[in-house]
Amino acid sequence: MKNIVATIQREQNRIIRNEEARTLIIQGVAGSGKTSIALHRIAYLLYAFQSKIYSKDILIISPNKVFADYISNVLPELGEETVPETSMEQVLSEVLNHKYKYLSFFKQVNELLTKPISDFIKRIEYKSSFDFIASLDRFILHIENHYFRAEDVKLTKHITVPAEFIEEQFHRFNRYPMRQRFEAMTDYILDMMKVQYAFTVTTTERNFLKKEIKRMFAGNNDLQVYKDFFAWAGKPELFKMR
Repeated sequence: MKNIVATIQREQNRIIRNEEARTLIIQGVAGSGKTSIALHRIAYLLYAFQSKIYSKDILIISPNKVFADYISNVLPELGEETVPETSMEQVLSEVLNHKYKYLSFFKQVNELLTKPISDFIKRIEYKSSFDFIASLDRFILHIENHYFRAEDVKLTKHITVPAEFIEEQFHRFNRYPMRQRFEAMTDYILDMMKVQYAFTVTTTERNFLKKEIKRMFAGNNDLQVYKDFFAWAGKPELFKMR
């Protein structure tokens, strides 16, 4: 038993002090010490790199409030100041700009326990599957290839931005998230137009070009894209508005 405990402790210490891995995934059953390792690793990194890493550089994403309350008490005990913390639901709200309602994890569990409807269970099972993730990745590629249709834009009386050039920039900035891509495309296109035509771009012209580029994208309505995904995946019945 001592050998087993010693081995576990060595493995834990190796994970805590790992300075090479850029991405570190800790997998284990409930009660195996994953959270303890993560918190000790935070403490170690803050100590070992105290001139480079600060508590504000770390973000803990908690699955629920119980977990959040637990870690908020543990880190001070390790001698570390408060580390920023959020939850997946808070992240989701910010990503969606607080525009859409969604079912919280607590409400999902409560609904499953009080009125387990087969359609609801089916939706959860699908969204929890590897098939869902794979389909989502393919759908993102589908959006990339089919949702943007470039058109000529008449920027001024004498300057027109060709559709082909706009299309090229859409693919040039393909590493950007879609809405940030429109910003980058607008700035780059205007820079090229300034060089070619030697004119001063006004705020009105910039806003107009950005608006026109955004209009060329068929996925500006998040809810419609969400609905499109289920139809594209061959499971339109799984889309449900509450």
